[in-house]
Amino acid sequence: MVLALGIAEPTAAEAEDDTARAETLFQEGRKLVDEKRYGEACPKFAASHKLAPAVGTLLNLGDCYQRAGLYASAWLRFVEAIGLAQKLNRPERERAARDRAMLVEPKLTRVTITAKDAVLEVKKDGVVLDEASLGTPIPVDPGNHVIEARARGKKAYTHPFVVTDEPQQIRVLIPALGPGDGKDDPPLPPPVVKEPPKKEPPRREHAPPPPPEPKSPLRTVGLVVAGAGVVGVGVGTFFGLRAMSKWSDSKTRCDASGCDSVGYVAATDAKGAGTVSTIGFVAGGALLAGGVVMFLVAPGGDAKAARAGTLTPEGLTVGVAPSIDPRAPGVLATGRF
Repeated sequence: MVLALGIAEPTAAEAEDDTARAETLFQEGRKLVDEKRYGEACPKFAASHKLAPAVGTLLNLGDCYQRAGLYASAWLRFVEAIGLAQKLNRPERERAARDRAMLVEPKLTRVTITAKDAVLEVKKDGVVLDEASLGTPIPVDPGNHVIEARARGKKAYTHPFVVTDEPQQIRVLIPALGPGDGKDDPPLPPPVVKEPPKKEPPRREHAPPPPPEPKSPLRTVGLVVAGAGVVGVGVGTFFGLRAMSKWSDSKTRCDASGCDSVGYVAATDAKGAGTVSTIGFVAGGALLAGGVVMFLVAPGGDAKAARAGTLTPEGLTVGVAPSIDPRAPGVLATGRF
């Protein structure tokens, strides 16, 4: 923040100094106009406007030129004031400048310069004219003027003329320039240096990312089916254990001749529990195996590994069989790839 203030303060001080000097020059110009010393007053207004451009300063400068009889300079300052007033949105100043320009315009002398052959450079009073100015009437102040024309390898052409206080239309035709010795050749324009085109680094072609694996409801279904299979195996295990317990109870109540009533009931319960256990193991095992297969072959699952050659679900064979051995009830699952 301190650095920013240190940079901004000199700029503001310089602007204030320019404004103060512009105001001083303006007041000096007004005093010289009152004394009818127009030759000294007009440069004061011009310097003031250069330091601090203002519509009022342009109007006073145009008035100074008009009083000095320099109608072309006065008209140009009034026209400039019109443009500045429009930019600053000062309609009253714009009307004043436009009225002054209209009063001076009938007093203008204009010179139209044309050339018989193409020339490289045309000057009026030492100032190079734009090519578009040729053939266009140019306002000029009363006094002595000089037109110069030069072309490479040609002899320079000079045409002096005098403008009086009376408005008139002057035409200056630049004739065909004769051959010269090169001393009058205008300077060559600076060469245009073309920068070599910038080479863009080669673009690397990146392979597009593989499309995402499609999601399939088959994986969810497989998980649900496998879960049901786990429940079925659990049911089969529960009733298998119950069958073992009932079978053990019946042995203590039975012999070679038969079973008493308690042993008969225990044996009957053991057979029923064994049947339910077998059904639970078979159904649960089938569901479990089916769920695993559906999960593996579903898109987005381990099918990616299958395509890589690490798994082949299509060749997967799963077998499930119940085991009702009283000593080790359960389910036997076998598989082959």
